[in-house]
Amino acid sequence: MEYYYVAALLLRLSDWSMSPPHKLWVLLKQKFLQVPIASAPWQTVSHTTICPTPHPTISPTLRLWRRYRHRLDLSPLPSPLTPITSNPDFLPGRQPSFLDIDYDGPYLTIQTCTVEGTLLPLEQLVPQRIPSPMEAYRYLQLKHFWSSLTAHQPYRSTLSPFENLCTQDPPPPHLLSLIYALLMAAEYPDLPSYTTKWEAETPPPLTERAWLDIFHITFHSSRDLKVQEMNYKLLSRWYLTPNRLALMHPGVSPDCWRCGLSKGTFIHIWWSCPFIVPYWEVVFTYVTEITSMEIPFTPQAALLHVVPLSPNRYIKSLMIHSFNSAKSLIPRHWRSESPPTIFEWIDQVSSVKEMEELHLSLENKYDIYFKTWYWWSDFVMKHRKDNPEAIARSHERRAISPVFPSETELAD
Repeated sequence: MEYYYVAALLLRLSDWSMSPPHKLWVLLKQKFLQVPIASAPWQTVSHTTICPTPHPTISPTLRLWRRYRHRLDLSPLPSPLTPITSNPDFLPGRQPSFLDIDYDGPYLTIQTCTVEGTLLPLEQLVPQRIPSPMEAYRYLQLKHFWSSLTAHQPYRSTLSPFENLCTQDPPPPHLLSLIYALLMAAEYPDLPSYTTKWEAETPPPLTERAWLDIFHITFHSSRDLKVQEMNYKLLSRWYLTPNRLALMHPGVSPDCWRCGLSKGTFIHIWWSCPFIVPYWEVVFTYVTEITSMEIPFTPQAALLHVVPLSPNRYIKSLMIHSFNSAKSLIPRHWRSESPPTIFEWIDQVSSVKEMEELHLSLENKYDIYFKTWYWWSDFVMKHRKDNPEAIARSHERRAISPVFPSETELAD
């Protein structure tokens, strides 16, 4: 249902792109825009520049379009429909005319100025006269704008399927269904090969939708670049485990360097090793204590963020920072016989808390900070190293779990 709603909103882009408009309400929308409404979906500036005064339908449509345009690769930049005239991003093109080039429609597109993916020379853009010095200067400005568009991705000379749907005049029948089908097809591209390796070691298999949620959560998992890097390395199975090293170097033992009892596969090192299981058990216990939510004790929850929360809610929760911190400590003990301690985990989460406080205070978003971190502060007071009750609990658990530090480690 989500994508049917999105398709209904993006259907407006087709109405906007018709020139002249087929529907009279499009002319009313034009009054609120600083650019021709047909160019609005293909502009490169922010939607607030295009529509300075928030509008109940234009603003949400542009925001939604910007999100799904890149997420689903519906109109990869640079688009052939990128405006040259009436473009706030291109200073010489803010006027309705550029180099007196003839064009159809309400604005001049970059497609009109190119052939076979390259910018036309000035002599072909103004073929009926000798270019003036001012026109030569304008052309240099156009070349600079072209270079900025193609600096990171090559220019594509053909319209994407979604762009074709939006600009087809007259619109094809059943356009809403066509856009919905296109969204669904773009939502489920071929998954990376490492997903099959995860599914082989952590059954049951995940759906394509679940994997896309994992990618989305990983992308937004942390403001800390080190944590973000660790998440991508873990997701892509970048870390070299004993089992992989043994395949690369026959003289290396494939056994786990912690327990020495089983092969050091990826899931064994990160999750199922008898020395690491108690660490995860305590982390899950404390996450449940802090959040009052029962999280399934599974490797998918700990390593891949597959939890019973919506991705957007999970990204804003304390839970994601708890699991990120727990995972980030394991590489620090790589090739070590000892797993991370729970006090290391508490210190790591507290470090993330300090960074979040600094970032959100600069944006004056204290309400978000306190909403996320209030219960963590209360938890830390109960479990800090100098709390006698915490020390007593660590002695009790030390007898059965290696993840709690010894009395000497506590003194340090």
